[in-house]
Amino acid sequence: MIQSDNIKALIVGLIILIVALGLWESATRVADSGSQGELSEYEMMTGGGSETAGAGIPPPSDVIARAVQELSDPFYDNGPNDKGIGTQLAYSVARVLAGYSFAVILAVPLGFLIGMSPIFQKALNPYIQILRPISPLAWMPLALFIIQDSIASAVFVIFICSVWPILTNMHRQYSSSLFARSGRFSPTRRLAWRVSAKICVTSQRRCSSPPDGRHFR
Repeated sequence: MIQSDNIKALIVGLIILIVALGLWESATRVADSGSQGELSEYEMMTGGGSETAGAGIPPPSDVIARAVQELSDPFYDNGPNDKGIGTQLAYSVARVLAGYSFAVILAVPLGFLIGMSPIFQKALNPYIQILRPISPLAWMPLALFIIQDSIASAVFVIFICSVWPILTNMHRQYSSSLFARSGRFSPTRRLAWRVSAKICVTSQRRCSSPPDGRHFR
């Protein structure tokens, strides 16, 4: 019964998609045919009489044809402003990985530190609450103005957008764990404490005793 419902839902979804694509195709074709003739003042100002006269919303058939053309040679390189979609995708993935890696390197030990030390939690929480809601669209022009490099600015924006979720989740997971609340440590928890101590060693001179959920020495 469930399988038949899934098949029916799939068929209905395909019918909706075909109808939507048909309406899109017919609407763009009618708009293109109706745009021929004397140009209005607005069309002349925006280049309607030039070679880009049909530069409106393309029909689905043109989109599919262009997609096949782009995917047939995804790694071509005709200069700095004309590269294949595969090359562009590789650049984007590299920037995302770089920004996220920097965020992990900073946020994981800092989240441990905030979770183990109430003093650091109270000291850093106002800054986190102020910076965390800032939109990436607000960080981007600031990064471009200060860094003056598009690639580094993109990595910075990815970093600044990734660091807050990682930091808050590390803090919450550590604060709510039995490891942070319990004073008794099994061998596994002792090993986990040693690992976390090594992580936070760059932020504290020494971690002389396991945390009991209240103090970090």
